[in-house]
Amino acid sequence: GYGMLGIGDNSQPQTPVQVTSLSNVKTVTSSNQTTIIALEDGSVYACGSNIYGQLGNGTSTSSPLPVLLSGISNIQTVASGSCFSFAVADDKTVYGWGHGKYLGNGLNNLVHKTPELINNFTDVIKISSGDSNTVAVKSDNSVWCWGENQNGESNRDHISIYTPQELSVGRYISDVSAGHSTVLGLSIEGRVVAWGLDNYGHMGTGRNLY
Repeated sequence: GYGMLGIGDNSQPQTPVQVTSLSNVKTVTSSNQTTIIALEDGSVYACGSNIYGQLGNGTSTSSPLPVLLSGISNIQTVASGSCFSFAVADDKTVYGWGHGKYLGNGLNNLVHKTPELINNFTDVIKISSGDSNTVAVKSDNSVWCWGENQNGESNRDHISIYTPQELSVGRYISDVSAGHSTVLGLSIEGRVVAWGLDNYGHMGTGRNLY
Protein backbone atom coordinates (compact mmCIF):
# COMPACT_ATOMS: atom_id res chain seq x y z
CA GLY A 1 0.00 0.00 0.00
CA TYR A 2 0.82 3.74 -0.10
CA GLY A 3 2.81 3.27 -3.33
CA MET A 4 6.01 2.74 -1.38
CA LEU A 5 7.22 0.04 -3.79
CA GLY A 6 7.79 2.73 -6.42
CA ILE A 7 6.26 0.70 -9.25
CA GLY A 8 3.55 3.20 -10.18
CA ASP A 9 0.55 1.90 -8.28
CA ASN A 10 -0.58 0.70 -4.84
CA SER A 11 -0.58 -3.01 -5.66
CA GLN A 12 0.97 -5.62 -3.40
CA PRO A 13 2.82 -8.11 -5.63
CA GLN A 14 3.72 -11.43 -4.05
CA THR A 15 6.99 -11.79 -5.98
CA PRO A 16 9.81 -9.26 -6.51
CA VAL A 17 9.10 -6.54 -9.08
CA GLN A 18 11.84 -4.34 -10.50
CA VAL A 19 11.61 -0.59 -9.98
CA THR A 20 12.36 0.31 -13.57
CA SER A 21 12.44 4.09 -13.14
CA LEU A 22 15.72 4.03 -11.17
CA SER A 23 19.22 2.66 -11.71
CA ASN A 24 22.66 3.06 -10.16
CA VAL A 25 21.17 2.84 -6.67
CA LYS A 26 23.63 3.15 -3.79
CA THR A 27 21.36 2.43 -0.82
CA VAL A 28 17.67 2.15 0.00
CA THR A 29 15.62 2.20 3.18
CA SER A 30 11.93 1.69 3.87
CA SER A 31 9.55 2.36 6.75
CA ASN A 32 5.96 1.21 7.09
CA GLN A 33 4.74 3.87 4.62
CA THR A 34 7.70 5.40 2.76
CA THR A 35 10.79 4.35 0.79
CA ILE A 36 13.90 6.52 0.44
CA ILE A 37 16.52 5.78 -2.25
CA ALA A 38 20.00 7.28 -2.64
CA LEU A 39 21.73 6.98 -6.02
CA GLU A 40 25.44 6.71 -6.78
CA ASP A 41 25.45 10.33 -7.98
CA GLY A 42 24.36 11.51 -4.50
CA SER A 43 20.77 12.35 -5.43
CA VAL A 44 17.80 11.13 -3.37
CA TYR A 45 14.39 9.86 -4.46
CA ALA A 46 11.35 8.93 -2.39
CA CYS A 47 8.00 7.22 -2.90
CA GLY A 48 4.99 6.25 -0.81
CA SER A 49 2.95 8.15 1.75
CA ASN A 50 3.56 11.87 2.11
CA ILE A 51 1.02 12.91 4.76
CA TYR A 52 3.75 14.44 6.92
CA GLY A 53 6.00 15.56 4.07
CA GLN A 54 8.23 12.50 4.45
CA LEU A 55 8.88 12.40 0.69
CA GLY A 56 10.68 15.72 1.07
CA ASN A 57 9.60 17.14 -2.29
CA GLY A 58 7.75 20.19 -0.96
CA THR A 59 4.25 18.74 -1.14
CA SER A 60 1.89 16.58 0.90
CA THR A 61 0.95 14.46 -2.11
CA SER A 62 1.81 10.77 -1.92
CA SER A 63 3.53 9.21 -4.92
CA PRO A 64 3.66 5.60 -6.20
CA LEU A 65 6.68 6.54 -8.31
CA PRO A 66 10.03 7.80 -6.97
CA VAL A 67 10.23 11.61 -6.86
CA LEU A 68 13.46 13.59 -6.74
CA LEU A 69 14.27 15.64 -3.64
CA SER A 70 15.69 19.10 -4.19
CA GLY A 71 17.98 21.04 -1.89
CA ILE A 72 20.32 18.18 -0.97
CA SER A 73 23.18 16.53 -2.85
CA ASN A 74 26.19 14.28 -2.34
CA ILE A 75 24.15 11.98 -0.09
CA GLN A 76 25.89 8.87 1.20
CA THR A 77 23.19 7.11 3.21
CA VAL A 78 19.52 7.50 4.19
CA ALA A 79 17.06 6.46 6.90
CA SER A 80 13.27 6.42 7.17
CA GLY A 81 10.92 6.27 10.16
CA SER A 82 7.15 6.11 10.39
CA CYS A 83 6.61 9.74 9.30
CA PHE A 84 10.09 11.23 8.88
CA SER A 85 13.28 10.68 6.90
CA PHE A 86 16.99 11.50 7.04
CA ALA A 87 19.96 11.76 4.71
CA VAL A 88 23.67 11.97 5.53
CA ALA A 89 25.83 13.97 3.11
CA ASP A 90 29.45 13.31 2.23
CA ASP A 91 30.51 16.12 4.58
CA LYS A 92 28.88 14.08 7.41
CA THR A 93 26.08 16.54 8.05
CA VAL A 94 22.50 15.30 8.48
CA TYR A 95 19.32 16.50 6.80
CA GLY A 96 15.81 15.62 7.96
CA TRP A 97 12.26 16.09 6.72
CA GLY A 98 8.75 15.02 7.68
CA HIS A 99 7.16 15.26 11.14
CA GLY A 100 9.15 17.82 13.12
CA LYS A 101 8.80 15.97 16.42
CA TYR A 102 11.30 13.33 15.29
CA LEU A 103 13.86 15.32 13.29
CA GLY A 104 16.27 16.19 16.11
CA ASN A 105 15.84 19.97 15.97
CA GLY A 106 13.81 20.14 19.17
CA LEU A 107 10.23 19.30 20.03
CA ASN A 108 7.75 20.64 17.49
CA ASN A 109 4.78 19.24 15.62
CA LEU A 110 5.32 21.12 12.38
CA VAL A 111 5.44 19.37 9.02
CA HIS A 112 8.73 19.92 7.20
CA LYS A 113 8.12 19.20 3.51
CA THR A 114 11.70 19.76 2.37
CA PRO A 115 15.05 18.68 3.86
CA GLU A 116 16.51 20.86 6.58
CA LEU A 117 19.89 20.69 8.27
CA ILE A 118 19.91 19.14 11.74
CA ASN A 119 21.47 21.80 13.95
CA ASN A 120 24.77 21.26 15.73
CA PHE A 121 25.07 17.66 14.60
CA THR A 122 28.01 16.75 12.39
CA ASP A 123 30.62 14.05 11.79
CA VAL A 124 27.91 11.38 11.23
CA ILE A 125 28.80 8.25 9.26
CA LYS A 126 25.81 5.95 9.90
CA ILE A 127 22.12 6.52 10.63
CA SER A 128 19.06 4.33 11.14
CA SER A 129 15.48 5.07 12.17
CA GLY A 130 12.90 2.96 13.93
CA ASP A 131 9.21 3.70 14.14
CA SER A 132 9.65 6.90 16.16
CA ASN A 133 13.33 7.03 17.11
CA THR A 134 16.66 7.50 15.35
CA VAL A 135 20.19 6.37 16.15
CA ALA A 136 23.40 7.57 14.51
CA VAL A 137 27.11 6.78 14.68
CA LYS A 138 29.81 9.42 14.44
CA SER A 139 33.30 8.90 13.04
CA ASP A 140 34.69 8.58 16.58
CA ASN A 141 32.39 5.52 17.00
CA SER A 142 30.12 7.28 19.47
CA VAL A 143 26.36 6.57 19.33
CA TRP A 144 23.73 9.31 19.35
CA CYS A 145 19.97 8.88 19.78
CA TRP A 146 16.78 10.93 19.72
CA GLY A 147 13.02 10.46 19.52
CA GLU A 148 10.51 8.44 21.51
CA ASN A 149 11.93 6.33 24.31
CA GLN A 150 9.21 4.30 26.02
CA ASN A 151 11.34 1.15 25.82
CA GLY A 152 14.84 2.53 26.35
CA GLU A 153 15.68 2.70 22.66
CA SER A 154 17.09 6.24 23.02
CA ASN A 155 18.52 6.25 26.55
CA ARG A 156 18.33 4.46 29.90
CA ASP A 157 15.95 6.95 31.52
CA HIS A 158 12.91 6.10 29.35
CA ILE A 159 12.48 9.83 28.70
CA SER A 160 11.90 10.91 25.11
CA ILE A 161 14.49 13.33 23.72
CA TYR A 162 14.18 15.64 20.73
CA THR A 163 17.76 16.63 20.02
CA PRO A 164 20.63 14.17 19.49
CA GLN A 165 22.26 12.98 22.70
CA GLU A 166 25.21 10.65 23.08
CA LEU A 167 24.31 7.23 24.43
CA SER A 168 26.59 6.03 27.23
CA VAL A 169 27.60 2.74 25.60
CA GLY A 170 31.21 3.66 24.94
CA ARG A 171 32.85 4.67 21.70
CA TYR A 172 33.28 1.36 19.91
CA ILE A 173 30.25 1.08 17.59
CA SER A 174 30.76 1.09 13.80
CA ASP A 175 27.19 0.56 12.56
CA VAL A 176 23.61 0.54 13.87
CA SER A 177 20.17 -0.73 12.90
CA ALA A 178 16.99 0.54 14.55
CA GLY A 179 13.79 -1.50 14.60
CA HIS A 180 10.36 -0.65 15.98
CA SER A 181 11.62 -0.15 19.56
CA THR A 182 14.90 -2.08 19.47
CA VAL A 183 18.39 -1.03 18.38
CA LEU A 184 21.30 -3.26 17.36
CA GLY A 185 24.87 -2.02 17.21
CA LEU A 186 27.87 -3.58 15.50
CA SER A 187 31.16 -3.07 17.34
CA ILE A 188 34.49 -2.39 15.68
CA GLU A 189 35.54 -5.88 16.85
CA GLY A 190 32.60 -7.51 15.06
CA ARG A 191 30.41 -8.09 18.12
CA VAL A 192 26.71 -7.23 18.31
CA VAL A 193 25.13 -5.25 21.16
CA ALA A 194 21.43 -4.48 21.61
CA TRP A 195 19.15 -2.26 23.66
CA GLY A 196 15.47 -1.37 23.88
CA LEU A 197 12.43 -3.65 23.67
CA ASP A 198 13.04 -7.41 23.78
CA ASN A 199 9.57 -8.83 24.36
CA TYR A 200 9.86 -11.27 21.43
CA GLY A 201 13.45 -12.24 22.06
CA HIS A 202 14.67 -10.37 19.00
CA MET A 203 17.81 -9.16 20.78
CA GLY A 204 19.06 -12.75 20.68
CA THR A 205 19.97 -12.83 24.38
CA GLY A 206 17.86 -15.88 25.24
CA ARG A 207 15.42 -13.80 27.31
CA ASN A 208 12.20 -11.92 26.64
CA LEU A 209 12.53 -8.56 28.36
CA TYR A 210 10.95 -5.10 28.23
